[in-house]
Amino acid sequence: MINDIAYGLGDFFTWSFKILPTLGHGPNIIIALVITGYFIYWLKQIKKHKEAGEN
Repeated sequence: MINDIAYGLGDFFTWSFKILPTLGHGPNIIIALVITGYFIYWLKQIKKHKEAGEN
């Protein structure tokens, strides 16, 4: 049972990794933009809490 799940996941990841070269740098750019957006949001929250005196 667990072997079936592990091999199924392995087969899925092997299949999905074959698609990545055709996508180019698109996924990398999307992930970088999402991380940058969350980082900017986090910095704004830190500033807001600091101004409110909530160290």
